[in-house]
Amino acid sequence: MSTYQVVFMVYNSKEQIEAIILLEQQCRQLDSIHLKADLDHISKKDGDHALLCYRDGELAGLLS
Repeated sequence: MSTYQVVFMVYNSKEQIEAIILLEQQCRQLDSIHLKADLDHISKKDGDHALLCYRDGELAGLLS
């Protein structure tokens, strides 16, 4: 059984940014979907807010 966790993105988290970049790449390769997370806006202090969904410790989704 999978475990899901939803967390707020921390604007300066290198781990979260790297996970988002990896998710974008996986979507392009596996589903031919061009996911654009707009990291310029969600990774800065006063930027947009984002929620990250992890499945078994791996990023599975993003809502911004």
